[in-house]
Amino acid sequence: MTMKYKKAESESEDKNDRLDKISDQDAVMDEIVRDVSQICPRHVRDVSQMLLSVAKSGQGELGIVTLMETAKKTSKRQYRRDILVPALESGLIERTIPDKPTSRYQKYRLTDKALKILKGNK
Repeated sequence: MTMKYKKAESESEDKNDRLDKISDQDAVMDEIVRDVSQICPRHVRDVSQMLLSVAKSGQGELGIVTLMETAKKTSKRQYRRDILVPALESGLIERTIPDKPTSRYQKYRLTDKALKILKGNK
């Protein structure tokens, strides 16, 4: 067996592993979207993605700019209106400074309701 063949074979296996991981992630995302759609029907996919990004961050709390960067959104006003407000109203996330919703130090964290959804789909 030549080195070229071995390399091509290992690249093929790596690609298959990545595809399996992607399909697993898609399946988990579909389950989360299904659960979130019952609670927060507006912009379900974006809200679900935001929940995952907060959960995966490991920090527990993220600011709006970080959330926007992970979602590849550029308009803070539109992001707040379309994604944050529906998630806040449905009780999936909460503000770290509830008395000052527009504070520059404002961050968002997952509620118990969101954690149950995420844990139920792992």
